[in-house]
Amino acid sequence: MAQDLLVDELRTSGKRLLGEIVGAGVEVTVAFWAKPEGHEQWCFYIATPLADHSQTPSVQRVINGIARQLQGSWVDPLQIRVLGATDSTALAAIEFMTSKVIDHEFAVQRPAPNPDSWYPRSTLGGLDIDPPAYIYRLPQPATVA
Repeated sequence: MAQDLLVDELRTSGKRLLGEIVGAGVEVTVAFWAKPEGHEQWCFYIATPLADHSQTPSVQRVINGIARQLQGSWVDPLQIRVLGATDSTALAAIEFMTSKVIDHEFAVQRPAPNPDSWYPRSTLGGLDIDPPAYIYRLPQPATVA
């Protein structure tokens, strides 16, 4: 029961943090919680194109600063892992969240993009995990009418 509460709080805090990161102008391609195989703690993975250009340490500092300022958050900055947008793990998470339309009369059509989703497999890209992982639907930028 305490584990379920912790996971729920982490999911809620992660969504809030993700909204703050995107609101601060950091481009995020995918974000998810996963527990790497052999680890006891969940990690919050955030993929951004900024990390593809050897800026991972500076992006990590910006994201950690936002996490520290977020009141009531259950996300410890030490849990945050920054990935490049072209990292195999990030690409696998993006593919999982991308809607697939199957042309078959019995196929279940999912809306695009998918809502936040549990990922049931033990490997996400090149990362071995203790399933499941939790992948967020990214917040959409506000449009000016």
